Amino acid sequence: MDTPGSSAPAGGLRRPVLIVAALLILGAAGLAMLALLPGEEDAWTRIRRSGSVRIGHTAEAPYAWRTPDGRVTGEAPELARAVFAQLGIQHIEWVEVQFGSLIPQLRTGRFDVIAAGMYVTPARERQIAFSHPSYCTHAALLVRHADAQRLRGYADLAQDPGARLAVLAGAVEGEAALAAGVPAGRIHAFPDPASAAQAVADGEAEALALSAPSVQWLADRDPRLRRAAEAVTAAPPEGCGAFGFRQEDRELRRRFDAQLRAFLGTPAHAALVRPFGFTPAELPPALQPAPERRP
Repeated sequence: MDTPGSSAPAGGLRRPVLIVAALLILGAAGLAMLALLPGEEDAWTRIRRSGSVRIGHTAEAPYAWRTPDGRVTGEAPELARAVFAQLGIQHIEWVEVQFGSLIPQLRTGRFDVIAAGMYVTPARERQIAFSHPSYCTHAALLVRHADAQRLRGYADLAQDPGARLAVLAGAVEGEAALAAGVPAGRIHAFPDPASAAQAVADGEAEALALSAPSVQWLADRDPRLRRAAEAVTAAPPEGCGAFGFRQEDRELRRRFDAQLRAFLGTPAHAALVRPFGFTPAELPPALQPAPERRP
């Protein structure tokens, strides 16, 4: 019996099954190919493959800045160079941004690491991951010579209704000043230390609050300014600086941290950061040399 009608349904059923199977195979292959695309690599795999890393920094000496001949230098960039060299990474692409843009632009992928002497704080740790600290210090005030004895800390600024405080936008000193009672209306944020120091020198602010190494660096380079008589806070250090990473880049941070920990506190590290005013006193407490015992 001729049954053309019966053969048509059987073939009609086989064709959709074959088509669906083919689509599933193609889909699986497509997903496998996507997994191999460079854009899907983790940061360390990409950096190791390319031999290049992108590092974000700001202009705040002695932590990081660009010299007139174009070299990015300072405590953080030179330390990053040393660590990545140990990891076999010789090429660094430097990206300079304002301090307040470092974390947002790290998170959006413009660069892989922050090397700017950034303080580790709980608020920042909710956004990014940090390496082991490379230094610890406290805040200090940059003032004009006439105010060096009068304005010694946040308390003096809070009590003087005419005292205006300059801070770096996004830095911790603004929050610390508010907590110490300095009114928000007398705290003025600047994009970089140079413009903030200039405001103090020009009489547009009575003081600039920054980390002690930054304040000393600025005071040494402008005869109109000096570091206030006392640090804003006493020992122990109020904060430690470290390198910043995206939270998902765990392997990159792990490898960087292992080399960093091995390097910190060595004679080579001391020689590297000494030109920027860092001494063993700025080492994280766990790396501080033991005090000498007197007979």
